[in-house]
Amino acid sequence: MADEDETAGAFRAAAHRFRSVVGRSDEALADIVADDGIDVLVVLAAHFDENPIQVARHRPAPIVVSFHDAATSGLAEVDYLMADSLMVPRRPRELFTERVVRLPAMYVYEPDAASPAPVHPPRRASDPITFASLNNPTKLNERTLSLWAEILGRVNGSELLFQYKDRYRSRRLADSMRATFARHGIRPERLVFLGAVDDRPAHPDLYGCIDIALDCFPFNGATTTFEALWMGIPVVSLAGDAMVGRTSMSFLRRIGLDDLVAATPADYVSIAAALAADEPRRARLREDLRARVAGSPLLDGAKVARHLERAYRAMWRRWCRAHGRDPAPGRG
Repeated sequence: MADEDETAGAFRAAAHRFRSVVGRSDEALADIVADDGIDVLVVLAAHFDENPIQVARHRPAPIVVSFHDAATSGLAEVDYLMADSLMVPRRPRELFTERVVRLPAMYVYEPDAASPAPVHPPRRASDPITFASLNNPTKLNERTLSLWAEILGRVNGSELLFQYKDRYRSRRLADSMRATFARHGIRPERLVFLGAVDDRPAHPDLYGCIDIALDCFPFNGATTTFEALWMGIPVVSLAGDAMVGRTSMSFLRRIGLDDLVAATPADYVSIAAALAADEPRRARLREDLRARVAGSPLLDGAKVARHLERAYRAMWRRWCRAHGRDPAPGRG
């Protein structure tokens, strides 16, 4: 690892052994895992960034687990996928090559200790409602944008703010979005595009000017949904059939906001419009959302860790029974 950050340093300090495998081939990584005698190999976020899910094809450990992913790995060599009962119900409509293990919550967060208290938008009664999308623009599609345009049409004078890292510094991207909304009758001045948050005086200023966050679909937000809720901003989500489209629904139901989860596109528009018209409720949510999140499984890392430990032990015992092995720690 060329530049070890604070997080990597924390893992190094907590681990019995820490190996940097950046730049290693799948074959070389598989050899390292096998040589270290790993019993349960956990592959994190396999479909994201450059995480090496293909190492599983070499069967470097008796048990291979996919965790923090958004869908099945599609690999017969991956034995288990970690999820929760809301993201993957008992009779899911999507298919998995893995055996699904359900946790109290799949996502657990540790909010930034420096997070300020949620602030109310500084507004007068005549000020427009500000909706926002803080998701990666690669998650946006024509169907999502058309529903957002419908919401803007239902809520007179409302604005829609877009921000994700520095992506909206791209004039080409912003112009493309304006053209899409124009086809649905939304004038360009109702769209606000921001570059990096660092361009603003402080991150809370970004959240302080947002009334309602609109979740994207069929690929929901995760970190963006959590951060909005933590800052007191309600999120309206359209639940899908697949795991990747049920993340925000999982969050919202765990904090008692089932009514902000839409079952149909028409519901999605109606829920957003009704919430925009209900200033007293938005004010109450701004005050109590953080407490709701803090008291939910989303912040109960210890509980989820205990469930993970039991799950890993059960996997190992099952493997040992199938192979006539003693389930004592280590393979010796």
